[in-house]
Amino acid sequence: MYSKVGFTKEKFIRGNAYLTSFLTNIIVSWIRRRDFHVLTVALHTYTADDRFVAVNMDRSDDWMLQIKLAQLADEGLYECQVNTHPLISFFVNLTVLVPKSSIREAPDLYVKTGSSINLTCIISKSPEPPVFVFWYHNDRMINYDSSGGDISVHKAGQDTAISRLFIKNAQPSDSGNYTCCPSNADASSISVHVLNAVNMLFENVSLFSALEIDFSDGIFNSKF
Repeated sequence: MYSKVGFTKEKFIRGNAYLTSFLTNIIVSWIRRRDFHVLTVALHTYTADDRFVAVNMDRSDDWMLQIKLAQLADEGLYECQVNTHPLISFFVNLTVLVPKSSIREAPDLYVKTGSSINLTCIISKSPEPPVFVFWYHNDRMINYDSSGGDISVHKAGQDTAISRLFIKNAQPSDSGNYTCCPSNADASSISVHVLNAVNMLFENVSLFSALEIDFSDGIFNSKF
C-alpha cells in the first residue's frame, strides 16, 4: 500500500538520462518496474550495469537516477521509493528519443540548369535543435564554402528541427550526392541532377515517362 504517489514523464535524447524524484528521506531506492529490479539504494548501486548511478547533489532533497548512454531498451516506468510504512513512491516514465534525419526531396531531385536547388533536411524526434548540421556535396563539406549555398537551421515543432540548403543558378557541376549530417542523428542523402531539360527530354524519353514534370519553377522530382 502506498500513502503517497507522484508521477511524471521524462523525454531524453539518446545519451545520458536523469530521472528526478522529489521525495525527501535519508534512504531513497530506485526500482525498474519492468522487472522490479532494485537499481540503487541511497548512493549504492545494486546492478551489474554500471550505467545506473544514484545522484544526490549537495545533500539536497532531490534524488536522481542517472542512466548513462540511455538506450531504447531503457524505456519504461521507474519507481523512486522511500521505505516507510506505508510506502511512499514517485513514478517516472522514461522515453528515449533517437533523432532521425530525412531529406524531403529524396531520393532524386532533377533541376533545370540556371534554376535553384532547395533541399530540406528534417530532423525528427529532436526536442532540441542539433548543435550543428553539416552539408556535403559528394565528399566535400560546403557549410563554409562561399559558393556552396545558403544553409539555415531552425525549430519546426516540439520535437522537430529543419535545416535547409539553397543553391541559386544551379549548374551541371552542382550535380551529385548531397548529404545532411546533423550532430544528433544519422546522415541522410539525395542525388541531385542538374540538366538541360530540353536535351534530356530528347536523350532520355524513357526516364520522363516515369516522372511527374512541372517546369513552372524549374524543378521536378522523381517518383521512383
